[in-house]
Amino acid sequence: KPISTVYINMARDGAVAEYMKDVTLEYSVDGETYTPIQKNLNQTQIRMTDLDISARYIRVRSEVAGSTYGLIMSDFKVK
Repeated sequence: KPISTVYINMARDGAVAEYMKDVTLEYSVDGETYTPIQKNLNQTQIRMTDLDISARYIRVRSEVAGSTYGLIMSDFKVK
Protein backbone atom coordinates (compact mmCIF):
# COMPACT_ATOMS: atom_id res chain seq x y z
CA LYS A 1 0.00 0.00 0.00
CA PRO A 2 1.37 3.47 -0.80
CA ILE A 3 2.40 5.50 2.25
CA SER A 4 2.94 9.24 2.25
CA THR A 5 2.67 10.26 5.91
CA VAL A 6 3.73 8.83 9.29
CA TYR A 7 2.80 10.57 12.53
CA ILE A 8 3.87 9.23 15.93
CA ASN A 9 3.30 10.99 19.24
CA MET A 10 4.93 9.73 22.40
CA ALA A 11 2.94 9.52 25.63
CA ARG A 12 2.80 12.65 27.78
CA ASP A 13 4.15 16.08 26.94
CA GLY A 14 7.12 16.90 29.13
CA ALA A 15 7.67 13.30 30.28
CA VAL A 16 11.38 13.10 29.48
CA ALA A 17 11.62 9.40 30.36
CA GLU A 18 8.99 8.62 27.71
CA TYR A 19 10.51 10.23 24.64
CA MET A 20 12.12 8.16 21.91
CA LYS A 21 15.82 7.57 22.40
CA ASP A 22 17.88 6.30 19.47
CA VAL A 23 15.01 4.69 17.60
CA THR A 24 14.72 3.77 13.95
CA LEU A 25 11.51 4.09 11.95
CA GLU A 26 11.28 1.24 9.42
CA TYR A 27 8.91 -0.19 6.82
CA SER A 28 8.36 -3.62 5.27
CA VAL A 29 6.22 -5.22 2.58
CA ASP A 30 6.41 -8.73 4.05
CA GLY A 31 6.93 -8.27 7.81
CA GLU A 32 10.35 -9.94 7.68
CA THR A 33 12.69 -7.61 5.80
CA TYR A 34 12.66 -4.01 7.06
CA THR A 35 14.12 -0.89 5.47
CA PRO A 36 14.97 2.21 7.53
CA ILE A 37 13.05 5.41 6.84
CA GLN A 38 15.02 7.41 9.42
CA LYS A 39 17.54 6.46 12.12
CA ASN A 40 18.68 7.86 15.47
CA LEU A 41 15.47 9.68 16.33
CA ASN A 42 15.50 11.34 19.76
CA GLN A 43 12.27 13.25 20.14
CA THR A 44 8.69 13.22 21.38
CA GLN A 45 7.06 13.39 17.94
CA ILE A 46 7.74 12.09 14.47
CA ARG A 47 5.98 13.82 11.59
CA MET A 48 7.10 12.63 8.20
CA THR A 49 5.29 13.81 5.11
CA ASP A 50 5.87 13.48 1.38
CA LEU A 51 7.09 9.91 1.78
CA ASP A 52 7.01 7.79 -1.36
CA ILE A 53 7.07 4.21 -0.13
CA SER A 54 4.93 1.09 -0.44
CA ALA A 55 4.60 -1.00 2.69
CA ARG A 56 2.33 -3.22 4.69
CA TYR A 57 4.14 -2.70 8.01
CA ILE A 58 5.65 0.31 9.79
CA ARG A 59 7.59 -0.13 13.04
CA VAL A 60 9.61 1.84 15.54
CA ARG A 61 12.63 -0.07 16.81
CA SER A 62 14.86 0.95 19.73
CA GLU A 63 18.60 0.98 19.05
CA VAL A 64 19.49 1.19 22.75
CA ALA A 65 20.71 -2.24 23.88
CA GLY A 66 19.78 -3.21 27.41
CA SER A 67 17.87 0.03 27.91
CA THR A 68 15.49 0.55 30.80
CA TYR A 69 13.44 2.80 28.52
CA GLY A 70 10.24 1.63 26.90
CA LEU A 71 8.40 3.16 23.96
CA ILE A 72 5.07 4.58 25.05
CA MET A 73 3.02 5.94 22.17
CA SER A 74 -0.24 7.82 22.44
CA ASP A 75 -0.78 8.14 18.69
CA PHE A 76 0.53 6.25 15.66
CA LYS A 77 -0.99 7.22 12.29
CA VAL A 78 -0.03 6.13 8.81
CA LYS A 79 -1.58 7.46 5.59
